[in-house]
Amino acid sequence: MQIPPAAHPTWADLVTGKVKFEPSFLAARMFIVRVRMEVGKAGAKPELIRKHATGLRDLLAQNADCASVQQDIAKIFK
Repeated sequence: MQIPPAAHPTWADLVTGKVKFEPSFLAARMFIVRVRMEVGKAGAKPELIRKHATGLRDLLAQNADCASVQQDIAKIFK
């Protein structure tokens, strides 16, 4: 499956917690937990959210050959 571009709004929804999803890929799970603590603070700037959304997308893209990443992408973007 093709990984959507970083500009796709679902990436921002994942890092802000608007979309409740716990990845099976451990590195992504750890990334999301850390980022949600940071962007969950009041007044998180859109630039910060975009930066972390891009970071999550890049993490998954770099590991796209991993079965758990493929499963996560399929669930997120069904």
